[in-house]
Amino acid sequence: MKLPALSSIRRDWREIGGLGRLAITGLAAGVLLTIVLGFGITSAAESHLLEARATQVHNVVERLPVLPVDRSAQAQALTAYDAAVKNRVLGGDNERVKVWLADGTIVYSDARELIGARFELSPPALEAFAGSTGSGISDLQDPAHELNRAAGELIEIYVPVTDGSGAILYVVEVEQDVSALDSALSRIARNVWVSIASGLAFLGLF
Repeated sequence: MKLPALSSIRRDWREIGGLGRLAITGLAAGVLLTIVLGFGITSAAESHLLEARATQVHNVVERLPVLPVDRSAQAQALTAYDAAVKNRVLGGDNERVKVWLADGTIVYSDARELIGARFELSPPALEAFAGSTGSGISDLQDPAHELNRAAGELIEIYVPVTDGSGAILYVVEVEQDVSALDSALSRIARNVWVSIASGLAFLGLF
């Protein structure tokens, strides 16, 4: 037994003709494409905003003094390095700084209790030790972020520091408040979806 509604739809589909069917198919494809584009645009915007922040942090880290890799020399240099971090890096959205060795040891942090601790390196940190600036949103389950867990997610930016030969000495991590990024992404997403909805409504009229 055929459903009356289904029979009616089939009848209407036959009656609108080839051009009508083509128009409806095109409209459906347009709706699907614009939805995909909407998500793609917001994702690309997040990537570009993180990249811009990473570039800013990279420029700041480049102006910091080099922290000696030798442990005995580090002890003498920590005070000067700490002063430079507090004067040039911390403040605004920048909430925490860590200096990582390739084995996951933190040799400097503005949170002194983290110095000497060892953790598993995150994917952005591994990217930095491979030679590129890494960035991402912090994993709240990561033990390395236990001190910041109550504050919620953070932006992690990892900048490799090299010696004269180009070998990576260590990686500087700067953790930023995610609020400004979330606010900017919300505005972008709202504008994108309003534009898409308006365009689809206008297209639907035709």
